[in-house]
Amino acid sequence: MSSLSLPSQVMLLAADIYRHYRWRIPTLLLLMTVVALSEGLGMILLLPLLNAVGISGQAGSGLIGGAIDGILAVSGASDSDYHLSVLLLVVFAYQLLLFLSQTWW
Repeated sequence: MSSLSLPSQVMLLAADIYRHYRWRIPTLLLLMTVVALSEGLGMILLLPLLNAVGISGQAGSGLIGGAIDGILAVSGASDSDYHLSVLLLVVFAYQLLLFLSQTWW
């Protein structure tokens, strides 16, 4: 057994990780955050698509519904189901690129 306390061991581990990875740690944390946000955006964009194909939900009500409508209005995808599907595929491709760049490091 080691004579060091748990907080000391954690600090040594953190110092060793920082010594090996330096600038990669904040970059990976930023990539993880952006990947999570793009995952949420992709899931949110599924709501209006499901509503467009006939599976009704509460896509247009509340704060999140207003945010979805705003995203669709800015992107121009609120016109048709085709535009909404293309926007969703673009978001998923962007998410894939972010995920691949995150796992590359």
